[in-house]
Amino acid sequence: MTARERGVRVPAVVLARGSDREAVVVQEFVAGRSLDDLAPAERTPALLTAVWQQVALLHSARIAHHDLVASSVLVDDAGRPWL
Repeated sequence: MTARERGVRVPAVVLARGSDREAVVVQEFVAGRSLDDLAPAERTPALLTAVWQQVALLHSARIAHHDLVASSVLVDDAGRPWL
């Protein structure tokens, strides 16, 4: 079961291919800005709470992100965080 199927807001995987030595994953484009590109006033308590809710969903699904930093959190035009 994927993160998306478990309720985590992540772009849909369009293509995933790999071998023993390398892999590529192509995801659906989501228009928005990374969390670290937002002005401080845009990083509201409500937005940060929504980010932590997405992280909690990952955790409850026992899925590790491996690179969860502000630049890897996307905020869409509706103000929703994507991991």
